[in-house]
Amino acid sequence: MLTEENGQINIIISDNGCGISDDEKANLFKPFFTTKPQGTGLGLVIVKKMLDKMNCSTHINSKKT
Repeated sequence: MLTEENGQINIIISDNGCGISDDEKANLFKPFFTTKPQGTGLGLVIVKKMLDKMNCSTHINSKKT
């Protein structure tokens, strides 16, 4: 979903997964952190660096169910 607020464009992505624990959230943007057996832990690190260079930000809102 796209929204605009005070000249800021927000892209909201949601899913029906089981959520993310507080411990996992604290590590999401740390290099090589992954919960996947074959993951590299670099995906969100790269995304965050790209967004930072474009003066953008990220926010994760999730609760483990």
